[in-house]
Amino acid sequence: MSMNKLFFIFIAFFAFAGVSYSQVETASVEDSSSIEYLRFKKMSYDLGEVKKGDVIFFDIEFKNISNEPVMIDFVSSCDCTEVDYPLDEIKPGETGVLKVKFDSKDKTESETTDIDVFLKKKDSEGSQVYYTLEYSFELIK
Repeated sequence: MSMNKLFFIFIAFFAFAGVSYSQVETASVEDSSSIEYLRFKKMSYDLGEVKKGDVIFFDIEFKNISNEPVMIDFVSSCDCTEVDYPLDEIKPGETGVLKVKFDSKDKTESETTDIDVFLKKKDSEGSQVYYTLEYSFELIK
C-alpha cells in the first residue's frame, strides 16, 4: 500500500471519528436540556419613576409554546408585590396574563425586584420548572 493511501485512510478515520463524537455530544446536550413551556412577551419591566406610596399595576403576558398543557403552581415575589395568575390549565398555543400590583409605600430606595413563576412541571433532572422575571423602578421621595 502506498503512503498516500495510508495517509488518506488515516485522515478519513479521524475525520469520521470527529464527526461521530460531535454528533453524540450534541445529542447528549439536547437530551439533558429542559423543555421551554412558556414564552413571556417581556422578561423585564421598567416602571420608571415611582413616588413613594404609589401603587402601580401592570400585566405580564405569556404564551404556552409547548405541545402539552401546563399549570402555574405558584408565583413568588417580595411583600410589596401581589401577582394574580391563571389557576386553570394553559393549553398549547393559549395565552395568559400575570396581573401585577406593586405598592411602593414601604420602599426607601430604587431597586430591581424578581417575580418567580413556578410551574407544575419537572425538568429532566427532576427540578421544578420556573421562570424569573423582573421589574425595576426609580424611587422619587
